[in-house]
Amino acid sequence: MERPLGITVLAIVALIQGLLGLLAAFGVATVGGLMTVFGGPIGKVAGLLGWFGSFFLVLGPIFQLLFAWGAFGMQPWAWWLGIIGPAFTVFGAVLKIMGGAPAGKTLLAVAIPILIFLYLLRPSIRQAFGI
Repeated sequence: MERPLGITVLAIVALIQGLLGLLAAFGVATVGGLMTVFGGPIGKVAGLLGWFGSFFLVLGPIFQLLFAWGAFGMQPWAWWLGIIGPAFTVFGAVLKIMGGAPAGKTLLAVAIPILIFLYLLRPSIRQAFGI
Protein backbone atom coordinates (compact mmCIF):
# COMPACT_ATOMS: atom_id res chain seq x y z
CA MET A 1 0.00 0.00 0.00
CA GLU A 2 1.23 3.48 -0.82
CA ARG A 3 1.99 6.01 1.88
CA PRO A 4 -1.05 8.28 2.38
CA LEU A 5 -0.48 11.97 1.65
CA GLY A 6 -1.42 12.88 5.24
CA ILE A 7 1.37 10.65 6.58
CA THR A 8 3.85 12.25 4.20
CA VAL A 9 2.81 15.70 5.46
CA LEU A 10 3.06 14.58 9.10
CA ALA A 11 6.50 13.08 8.48
CA ILE A 12 7.78 16.26 6.82
CA VAL A 13 6.42 18.44 9.63
CA ALA A 14 7.93 16.11 12.25
CA LEU A 15 11.27 16.21 10.43
CA ILE A 16 11.28 20.02 10.37
CA GLN A 17 10.16 20.29 14.01
CA GLY A 18 12.76 17.74 15.08
CA LEU A 19 15.59 19.57 13.34
CA LEU A 20 14.48 22.95 14.72
CA GLY A 21 14.13 21.41 18.18
CA LEU A 22 17.70 20.14 18.04
CA LEU A 23 18.86 23.63 17.08
CA ALA A 24 16.96 25.06 20.05
CA ALA A 25 18.55 22.50 22.38
CA PHE A 26 21.96 23.44 21.01
CA GLY A 27 21.14 27.11 21.70
CA VAL A 28 20.16 26.38 25.30
CA ALA A 29 23.34 24.37 25.83
CA THR A 30 25.42 27.17 24.32
CA VAL A 31 23.84 29.86 26.49
CA GLY A 32 24.18 27.67 29.57
CA GLY A 33 27.83 27.06 28.72
CA LEU A 34 28.49 30.75 28.14
CA MET A 35 26.90 31.61 31.48
CA THR A 36 29.51 29.48 33.24
CA VAL A 37 32.00 32.21 32.32
CA PHE A 38 30.55 34.23 35.20
CA GLY A 39 31.82 31.57 37.59
CA GLY A 40 30.66 31.21 41.14
CA PRO A 41 27.17 30.03 42.02
CA ILE A 42 25.52 31.85 39.08
CA GLY A 43 27.79 30.14 36.57
CA LYS A 44 27.35 26.71 38.14
CA VAL A 45 23.55 27.01 38.26
CA ALA A 46 23.41 28.34 34.69
CA GLY A 47 25.65 25.53 33.45
CA LEU A 48 23.55 22.91 35.23
CA LEU A 49 20.30 24.38 33.92
CA GLY A 50 21.78 24.54 30.43
CA TRP A 51 22.73 20.87 30.59
CA PHE A 52 19.35 19.74 31.93
CA GLY A 53 17.49 21.98 29.51
CA SER A 54 19.44 20.59 26.58
CA PHE A 55 18.89 17.01 27.69
CA PHE A 56 15.13 17.41 27.93
CA LEU A 57 14.89 19.56 24.83
CA VAL A 58 16.65 16.86 22.83
CA LEU A 59 14.15 14.13 23.82
CA GLY A 60 11.23 15.72 21.92
CA PRO A 61 13.15 16.35 18.70
CA ILE A 62 14.61 12.84 18.72
CA PHE A 63 11.09 11.47 19.17
CA GLN A 64 9.93 13.58 16.20
CA LEU A 65 12.87 12.58 14.02
CA LEU A 66 12.28 8.91 14.77
CA PHE A 67 8.61 9.31 13.89
CA ALA A 68 9.49 11.07 10.63
CA TRP A 69 11.97 8.37 9.65
CA GLY A 70 9.54 5.57 10.49
CA ALA A 71 6.56 7.29 8.88
CA PHE A 72 8.44 7.78 5.61
CA GLY A 73 9.07 4.02 5.64
CA MET A 74 5.56 3.20 6.93
CA GLN A 75 7.03 1.24 9.84
CA PRO A 76 4.44 -0.08 12.33
CA TRP A 77 6.49 1.24 15.29
CA ALA A 78 6.20 4.77 13.83
CA TRP A 79 2.42 4.54 14.11
CA TRP A 80 2.85 3.87 17.82
CA LEU A 81 5.18 6.88 18.17
CA GLY A 82 2.59 8.95 16.31
CA ILE A 83 -0.07 7.88 18.82
CA ILE A 84 2.07 8.28 21.93
CA GLY A 85 3.35 11.79 21.07
CA PRO A 86 -0.06 13.49 20.86
CA ALA A 87 -1.28 11.49 23.87
CA PHE A 88 1.57 12.92 25.98
CA THR A 89 0.79 16.41 24.68
CA VAL A 90 -2.87 16.09 25.70
CA PHE A 91 -1.87 14.64 29.08
CA GLY A 92 0.46 17.61 29.62
CA ALA A 93 -2.34 20.01 28.72
CA VAL A 94 -4.64 18.37 31.27
CA LEU A 95 -1.94 18.78 33.92
CA LYS A 96 -1.53 22.46 32.96
CA ILE A 97 -5.27 23.05 33.27
CA MET A 98 -5.29 21.30 36.65
CA GLY A 99 -2.41 23.59 37.64
CA GLY A 100 -4.45 26.70 36.86
CA ALA A 101 -3.60 27.44 33.23
CA PRO A 102 -6.44 28.95 31.18
CA ALA A 103 -8.44 26.01 29.81
CA GLY A 104 -9.47 27.61 26.52
CA LYS A 105 -5.97 28.62 25.49
CA THR A 106 -4.49 25.30 26.61
CA LEU A 107 -7.11 23.25 24.76
CA LEU A 108 -6.57 25.33 21.65
CA ALA A 109 -2.88 24.48 21.82
CA VAL A 110 -3.65 20.74 21.75
CA ALA A 111 -6.23 20.88 18.95
CA ILE A 112 -3.72 19.81 16.28
CA PRO A 113 -2.23 16.94 18.33
CA ILE A 114 -5.79 15.69 18.96
CA LEU A 115 -6.53 15.83 15.22
CA ILE A 116 -3.28 13.95 14.50
CA PHE A 117 -4.23 11.33 17.08
CA LEU A 118 -7.68 10.89 15.53
CA TYR A 119 -6.21 10.77 12.01
CA LEU A 120 -3.80 8.03 12.98
CA LEU A 121 -6.66 6.01 14.49
CA ARG A 122 -8.51 5.87 11.15
CA PRO A 123 -8.74 2.25 9.94
CA SER A 124 -7.19 3.09 6.55
CA ILE A 125 -4.18 4.73 8.21
CA ARG A 126 -3.73 1.86 10.63
CA GLN A 127 -3.90 -0.54 7.70
CA ALA A 128 -1.31 1.48 5.78
CA PHE A 129 1.07 1.06 8.73
CA GLY A 130 0.23 -2.64 8.96
CA ILE A 131 -1.43 -2.25 12.35
